Amino acid sequence: MCKQQRLITLWLTLLAVSLGAFAQEKVLLQYKAQAGQTVRYRVTGTTEVEVMGNAVRVEVNIVSKRRIVEVSPEGNIQYEEEAESFELSRNGQRMPLPDAALSGKVVYTIKPNGEIIKREANQEATDNPFAGAASGGTIPVFSTQPVGAGDRWSHTYEDDKERGTQAGTTEYLLKGFETWKGIRVARIVSSFSGKGDEPISSESEMLVELRTGDVVYATMRGEGTSQFGELSAAVKFELTLERIEGSPLPEGTNGEQPKADQKQSEAQPAPQQTATQKTDEPKPAEGEKKEEKKEDVKKKEKTIEEVTKDFEKLEGLFTLYRKKEAGKDTLYLEVRREQLGKLYLLQATVSEGIPTFFLAAGTPVDDIVFKLVQRDEQILLVVPNFGFQANPDTPIARSVQRSFAEAYLEAFKVEAKSDGGNRLLIDVTNLFRSDLIQIQQRVNLAAGGSYSIDREKTVYN
Repeated sequence: MCKQQRLITLWLTLLAVSLGAFAQEKVLLQYKAQAGQTVRYRVTGTTEVEVMGNAVRVEVNIVSKRRIVEVSPEGNIQYEEEAESFELSRNGQRMPLPDAALSGKVVYTIKPNGEIIKREANQEATDNPFAGAASGGTIPVFSTQPVGAGDRWSHTYEDDKERGTQAGTTEYLLKGFETWKGIRVARIVSSFSGKGDEPISSESEMLVELRTGDVVYATMRGEGTSQFGELSAAVKFELTLERIEGSPLPEGTNGEQPKADQKQSEAQPAPQQTATQKTDEPKPAEGEKKEEKKEDVKKKEKTIEEVTKDFEKLEGLFTLYRKKEAGKDTLYLEVRREQLGKLYLLQATVSEGIPTFFLAAGTPVDDIVFKLVQRDEQILLVVPNFGFQANPDTPIARSVQRSFAEAYLEAFKVEAKSDGGNRLLIDVTNLFRSDLIQIQQRVNLAAGGSYSIDREKTVYN
């Protein structure tokens, strides 16, 4: 009997210690960063607008780059954000992009808890409603006190166009701590209730990196109303954000900011391990780190011949590489450096007609004059503006250029290089599955009804 009592007492003691440790798992969530760090996010989303029974669905796919500009002694962070790639579709049809889509830049200054101090945007970003997509609506404002699982807090926003905020209140709930792709995160859900003439309500669920306060993954959905002149439109939207590269802090840095009164000559203390860091995880040797870096560089330096070694080669004005695997085609296109910036004509005709007079075999569909332009590690498919021109020496030339800009139909990542970068390889698989020549409109007119391109059922002949 005494032995059983001792076992029960020991079990209760262990349980109490475990529950006590669990209850003590509270962290002070803060944004931490280091100047010069670059982070990339992928933002995908849809917006549905309904006006007088007519519905429009807009889809976006954006890769946004965030660069940390400055971190003050108080911990305030200034960063700039711009889109590296941008795809826009309306009702399933790819839309041309204006210059503002890739040249807009937004600069934020935030407090350590996430409150926006200042927001600055250039003219291109002001004209683009998707500018700062990786920050809009996905910057939680943290509690100023340590929080744990089950804790709640809220933040009230004022209607401030300069800061990019709408009047309303966001309620937060920390559901718990977990590990996501090797990163220790806090899972937070939030709900926003807007106020004013065009109120918007939304719900979000996000994973926040404990080390930096950065949102590494988030989903958001919401609805509201918007005014288009005298018409009121119902708006619904969904958004997904994922961090795909980089971090606000270098790996191995815990992000403690220097105190405002700390002297420059004082030696910085060694980073202390927080409760969210694993102490039993062995650190790789320096030699191993160097080997990993060499391997990463080697992967980035793959040649065209290495990437396309199992592909069928189709030579022509532009060399194509095709591979069919598991019933799906992959198509690469090789661009020589001397081909960049030159104008080419894409002529499309109907190869097999449908039973109607308007779309017989051989019917011309559309002609596109285009050029390929390199921007950093991307190749852009650009359609110049030939319809509206002005004397470049006159003041109106700039207005014409902004109002009738060149259209960016596609942005392709450079997959491989050869001959010292004089030959570039891009993936054009989805280009030929899209409605680049706007055949959808012609089919709707010829056959009646509403039709759209289904990429999953589109094949190459």
